[in-house]
Amino acid sequence: VTSLTQQAREVGPAIKSLTELLCTLGKLVTLTLVSTGINDADVKVLANGMRQNFSLVRIDLSKNSIGDRGAESLAGMLSHCETVSWLSLAWNNIGPNGKHLLTKAATKRRIRKVR
Repeated sequence: VTSLTQQAREVGPAIKSLTELLCTLGKLVTLTLVSTGINDADVKVLANGMRQNFSLVRIDLSKNSIGDRGAESLAGMLSHCETVSWLSLAWNNIGPNGKHLLTKAATKRRIRKVR
């Protein structure tokens, strides 16, 4: 499995199971969780799992409920995941502080696309 996609379906209650799956799917390249109701607490758990996956290149978490705290968790994850080169967080609730943290992490890691 190189791609995992879930759209327009709540995944919050299953976030721990999904995170465990991320750790076991060593060749996962693309993770797409669009309109799944993911919030800051979910992203914190998910980001910890993504730190243990060394093949992720594209992450799309668009249209969720991610705010500054979630952005902070993702910024921390970006500093550990050398393979990530594309991250989409469009249509979330990330404020100026979260955007600053993500921009700083993306610039440091030379990520090609963050939106």
